[in-house]
Parts: sequence; structure tokens; C-alpha cells
Amino acid sequence: MVLAILASGCVRVPDLRAPDSFFTENPAKKVAVFSSGRVDWPRMAGKEALLGLAESKQALETITPAICSALKAKGYDVVLCEPAGIAYYNPSYKETWVVEREGGGREWQLKDKEPAYLYPALQKDPQLSQALRSIHEKMELDLSKRQWARFVPEKDDLQVVMKATGADTICLSRIHGGKFSTARKAGALATTVALAMVGVSGPLVSDWTELSLSCASLVTGEVLWQYARTVSVDPVVPGDALVPPALEYFPDKDKPLDAKFKREKRKTNEQDIAKQR
Repeated sequence: MVLAILASGCVRVPDLRAPDSFFTENPAKKVAVFSSGRVDWPRMAGKEALLGLAESKQALETITPAICSALKAKGYDVVLCEPAGIAYYNPSYKETWVVEREGGGREWQLKDKEPAYLYPALQKDPQLSQALRSIHEKMELDLSKRQWARFVPEKDDLQVVMKATGADTICLSRIHGGKFSTARKAGALATTVALAMVGVSGPLVSDWTELSLSCASLVTGEVLWQYARTVSVDPVVPGDALVPPALEYFPDKDKPLDAKFKREKRKTNEQDIAKQR
């Protein structure tokens, strides 16, 4: 049985899920961390956003070591800490265009399920890369449908990861952000000021970032931790808005998840039932 635990958030209430077993035993010792992500430049007139390659790399190369440092501070042996790819899973129903950087550079369209960029560590190990992409694909689909309880990685994929890394636990992070250009923000501000003079609200243009984090036992296949939260923050320079909250309640090594979260879950259920009456 999976518990859903809710807490307060800046933009969207974060989702945090953990199994009953995590309250009695913490099997995680050696952790391998892999991250994927994308930062989009929203466009106007209903056009699909452009994926910013340089900005995506900056975001991913900031978030990944921050997650690893947080886990090390809790006593875990982080045996591998790698960004995996940009747009690591690219769904076929999207028409994804990539631009090298803000305001210019080469543009190209991604093919079906083609990543925009694959990091060297994964280029060297195609079998590991394929296993991670399979896990990320399922994670992405379940996240998009908000069907967290369905996320169960295939054991064959987990075995590949365990053999390649020597870890007993894998933590996968996914960062997805929207970043508006300086010109777009300036234009929106000017419009807002002009409209405010006649008592009309102007357009809302704000950067945003979603961080999703899932950890699973490579030995048993059990998903130990799932977290997702969206905040109004620049995905390239998020500060402490993303990683600290994502792992704030993650237990220290050799310690189970605090039992107080069972009480929090019960309280949340009662509040949900009251709202439905």
C-alpha cells in the first residue's frame, strides 16, 4: 500500500509518496543518481515551446550534484551521480523543436523519442542508457497522468542499473522548467503597467520549474520515494527552492521514515473527505 502525503507549497502542493515498508525499514545504502530534464522557452500564438539546450544543461548540471550532496549529507554512499540526458524521453505526440540557446543558434526538430542530448557517461554504456530511458519513459507517462501508484520500474531494467553501478538504490530526478526571455518579460511588464492605468490586469509572465524525484530499490524493485513539486522559480538558477524540500523528509541512512507521516496522511484524508461533503 502506498501512502500519499501532502504538504504546503508555493505554487502547487507537492506530492510525496512512500510505501508502508519504508516506515519500518530503510534498505537504501548505496545510491546511484541519474537526472533528466528540459527547459522550454514558451512562445506566443499557441506555438509549441522551444527547448533551450544550453539552459537545459545548466539546469540539469545544477540540480544533479545538489541532489547527490543532499543524500551524502544524510549518510548515503552515492556511488554514481550523473545527468543522463536532455529530453531523455521525448513523447511521440509532441512536435519538439530545439534551439541551442536563448535568442539564437541552430534549431532542429527531434525525431520520435529522440533525446536532444545524451551525456557522455550514457553514450559509453548503451545498455544502461536504454534501461534508464525505459524507466524514465514510464516515470514520465505516470507523472503526466498523475498516476503515481502505477509507477513500478521493470525488474530487468533495474538489474541492468544495479550491475552497471553497484548500487542497491536508484534515484531518478526529472526537471521541467519554463523560462521567459528578457524581451518577453519586458514586454509583459510594459503591457501590465499600461493596462493597470485603466484598471485592467495585464499578462502574467513568470518562470516556473517542476522537480520530480523517484527512488527505488534495485534489489526488490519497490518504489521507496516519489516527490513532485512546481514552484515559480528560474529553472537555471533555482537556489534552494527545489532540492532541499524534495529531500527534507527523506530519512537518514539506516533510519526508517518517521512515523509522524502516517498521522499526517490520516489528517489529509479526513480533510479531503470533509471537502467532498
